[in-house]
Amino acid sequence: GVGYMKEIYSVPLADRSLTVGVAGVGLKFKVSETADFTTDAHWISPLKDSDDWRLTNVAAITTRMTEVLSLKLAHNLQYRNLPVLGVFNKTDQMMTAAIVAKF
Repeated sequence: GVGYMKEIYSVPLADRSLTVGVAGVGLKFKVSETADFTTDAHWISPLKDSDDWRLTNVAAITTRMTEVLSLKLAHNLQYRNLPVLGVFNKTDQMMTAAIVAKF
């Protein structure tokens, strides 16, 4: 698809507004009666500067604790081909844990 992205940084003159191309895929696997594994990957590239592409992937396992509550553990990987100097590395990772309520 096509989208718009606005980036605002604390580094002077690093803010940008971009028209981007986007492609993605999401998969879900049932691991057991009470657990699911999901992965969502997205590729984003500015239409004017295709060298500044990014790739993100979020892989998660969610397990049901009760009829309403689940525990979600996730790994978020972000790769920037041209990172903003002083703000990001090429590769950033984040681990998250959440209690999710489903009604």
